[in-house]
Amino acid sequence: MTESRRSASPATLAELARRIKDGRKDLGLTAERLARRADVTVRYVQAMEAQEIKNPGLQNLLQLAAALELDSGDFLRDLPPVEVG
Repeated sequence: MTESRRSASPATLAELARRIKDGRKDLGLTAERLARRADVTVRYVQAMEAQEIKNPGLQNLLQLAAALELDSGDFLRDLPPVEVG
C-alpha cells in the first residue's frame, strides 16, 4: 500500500503568504518580531512569506494566526484545497 502525501497547492501557499505578510505589516511587525510572538523561527516566517514551505504544519499556522491577532478560523477560511499525490 502506498502512502499519499498532502501538500498545499501553489495557490494555497500564495494566499497564506499574503495573509501572513499583510497581517504582519498591518500590525507594524518585522519578521523577527512576528517570529517571537508566534514562537517560530524567523526563517520559518520568511520561508512562509516566500512560499518555500510546501506543507506548513497546522500548529505553526495557528501560532502565526494568534500572533497576528487573527481568529484561526478566519485565517484559514476559504483557502484553496490541498493536492494529494
